[in-house]
Order: sequence, then structure tokens, then C-alpha cells
Amino acid sequence: MTKNNKIALKFVNFNAATKKALNDIEKMNKLQDILTENNGMKEQNCHRLQSVKNFFSWFNSAWEQIEENQKSILKEFYMNDLLNKNEDNYFREWDYFSESTRKRYKEKAISNLTSNLFNMKEIKKNKKWGNNMEGLNYIALSYIDTVKATQNAINHYKEMDILRETLNYNENQYEMEVSLAKLEITQFLNWFEPAWNSLTEYEKEILSIFYLSGKSKKEIIKQLKNQMGYTEKEITIQENQAFYRLVIHLYGRYNFFGKK
Repeated sequence: MTKNNKIALKFVNFNAATKKALNDIEKMNKLQDILTENNGMKEQNCHRLQSVKNFFSWFNSAWEQIEENQKSILKEFYMNDLLNKNEDNYFREWDYFSESTRKRYKEKAISNLTSNLFNMKEIKKNKKWGNNMEGLNYIALSYIDTVKATQNAINHYKEMDILRETLNYNENQYEMEVSLAKLEITQFLNWFEPAWNSLTEYEKEILSIFYLSGKSKKEIIKQLKNQMGYTEKEITIQENQAFYRLVIHLYGRYNFFGKK
């Protein structure tokens, strides 16, 4: 594992992954019931049942590590049918909290669950993240949206020139802060540019037009239609192919999840 993996993590929304897993609980419970009742299962369904069991093994081990009141809060928002009588009484008191207080408690509960689901303590120590999926099982990886993470990274890359100019302008006045910011830029580019340079010149040109030009998608498609004579469908296919190749170079083939 390299130091650049820490940079990669900055563009991943782990809390969003946790919310997605919470939203899947009801579906997974129903699927498990259906598959378990089907005694004469085909091999394909046996694999599906094992996947569901793997999901609950991953999720429950993290769930058991958070506080009881946080479990109740998350059940209220995501798993209302699992609330028991005592928890229902708890939420009668919950009604007296302001909306901002409820949101704060909810986000704290999600943050703690996220830390357990994705081994955040180990990840932050830079020990458990990589294309070989060390430390994060396949179920955990399937909830991480590396497509969105790549879009965030491209947007960050787009800001590099402006950021450099700003830092150079303020270097004499804020020497230490500027030095740290320049180090972060170097670390980001050491992670991003090898992936970017792994693309063909045409792929880089396509992605530059779509993500770095500042033009709208409608303007870009019109421009490429006129310049290259492609149909809108052909342009979209080429843009998607280039983008997904960048996702793989940044996050690995086995960490490739999410939709544009």
C-alpha cells in the first residue's frame, strides 16, 4: 500500500456508502426470507443466499459496536419496522428535540457506524486500502461509489492551476501554510497524474473537453459533432469508456462501483 492511497480516500464519501447499506437492510431481510424458504434452490440462488449472509455478517459485526441509543436513532430513520417497544418510547422523547439536534445525532450515529463498517481507524493509519482489497471485503467495497469519487478528483484536478497561482501570490505572507498546501498538491498529483497519463491522448482529450473546459454537456456534444462528425450516442460511449478507464486506474478494477 502506498501513501497515495490516503489521497484517494479523500474523494470517497464513506457516510454515503453507510446510508446506502442501511437503506438495503429491509430488502436484504426480505430476500433472505424468500431464499431460505425455497428449499430446492438452484445453484444460482444458493450463491445469492450466501451473498446475503455475507452482507449481514459484515454489517452486524459493525452494528454491534455502536451504542444502543445510536442503534435506535438509525432504526428510526432507516429500519422503522425493527423498532421495539422501548425504542418506540425513546422516540416519544425524541419528538422534543429540534430538527438540527436530530440531524446532529443522526450524523454522529452514521459516522460511528461508518468507522466500523469500513475499518476507518486502520484506513487512516494507511494500512488497509488497495486494489487487492486488503482489509475491506467485497461487500464493503460494493457500497463505495468510486465513480463519484473519480468525478470529485477530476474537479479537484481542474482547480490545480488556480490554487497554485493563489499559493504563489501568498507565499511570502503565509510561508508555513503555503508549504503545507503545496505538499498536498504534490501528493494529489502523484496519485492522480499517473492514472491520467495511463489514458490515451484521445481519452485525455475527451475527458478534458467534458470535465475541464467549463462548457456545458450540450455545448460539448454540439462541438464534437461538428468537429468529428460523431453522433451523440457515439460521443457518449467514448466519454464513458475514457471515464471508466480512469476510475479503474485511480481505484482499481476490483474497487469499481457506482454509476455516473
